[in-house]
Amino acid sequence: TYNELYEVSAQGGRPRALTEAMRAREPDVSPDGKQVAYVTHGAGTSHLALAELADVPGTSRIVLRSRPLEQVFTPRFSPDGRHLAYGAFSVGGFRDIWLLELATGLRTRVTYDRALDRGPVFSRDGQTLYFASDRTGISNLYAFRIATGELTQVTNVVSGAFQPDVSPDGTELVYVGYTSKGFDLYTMPVPANDVG
Repeated sequence: TYNELYEVSAQGGRPRALTEAMRAREPDVSPDGKQVAYVTHGAGTSHLALAELADVPGTSRIVLRSRPLEQVFTPRFSPDGRHLAYGAFSVGGFRDIWLLELATGLRTRVTYDRALDRGPVFSRDGQTLYFASDRTGISNLYAFRIATGELTQVTNVVSGAFQPDVSPDGTELVYVGYTSKGFDLYTMPVPANDVG
């Protein structure tokens, strides 16, 4: 009856529960493989949590406590493990992208607009955030340069692009695309100035 975290071998097999009755979902493992960031939910509100992967129940702590009825989504570690990018729904009906510095708790709002901005993920060099947004009326992928604040559109589809991720070598984007035949996976080269 609760969302929980599980792990399973990449070769398959029986999943092993990492949590019990913790209402945990949307995990991301740190680059060093030692920690897991995830969303935990209660009383109509969700928060960002962090734990040691070897003992999630015993080490779990809230790193971002949302205000009542606000929601957070899809935390993703930066390549150096120092930041989390995440989506958040906040008062006023905003669905934006944020950055959280784990050492200090400092939050930076990446987007602040009426668009539905979702699913942030870092480039392999940590300099760019990719995310999906419907700011043109159709969900497409965008790139946000952290150092300069420059925002550029990466895809130009007419039926929707969602849930981006970057290949391990940093050269390809993979995303979920929607067409009249349903949802499928697509790949495309990372824009040349983002490879690194």
